Amino acid sequence: MLFHRKRRRLIWLGVTILIVALGYGTLALTPWSIGPCNEDNGMQASSPDGKHVAKVFVRSCGATTGWQTHVNLRSRWRYFNPTWDGIIRQDEVFSIRCWKKLNLVWKDNAHLEINHAVCQPCDERGDGAAVEQSTWRGVKVTYQELPCDTQKETTR
Repeated sequence: MLFHRKRRRLIWLGVTILIVALGYGTLALTPWSIGPCNEDNGMQASSPDGKHVAKVFVRSCGATTGWQTHVNLRSRWRYFNPTWDGIIRQDEVFSIRCWKKLNLVWKDNAHLEINHAVCQPCDERGDGAAVEQSTWRGVKVTYQELPCDTQKETTR
């Protein structure tokens, strides 16, 4: 009889732990997986010493909003975390209000150059950069506007 009571308690304890874990996982992860925006992965470049990672994302929040191409920096040990609406704003150093092909060039361990082509305006809002930071945690960020090469320009 004592054995059955202990066994029953262990089963209830296991079921309770499982329910709590599933509930926590659902509450913690659901908001980040159902946001209205989508961040598509672009190119990624690591600094020469491997301590930093620069990554290009292309954001789309539906048919009524345009594309947004942006570059975010992070330590190699960290991850980019989207907000509840699916947007990655963490450590954003460059952003332009359209879909653009960007090239990331690490000049050295503490200098990132972001190359982007300047062609026709993306839309009526213009082609200007919405965010252009010059430094990020000791890393110098510079920007190089390249002339438009219509042969190589890709569009979505």
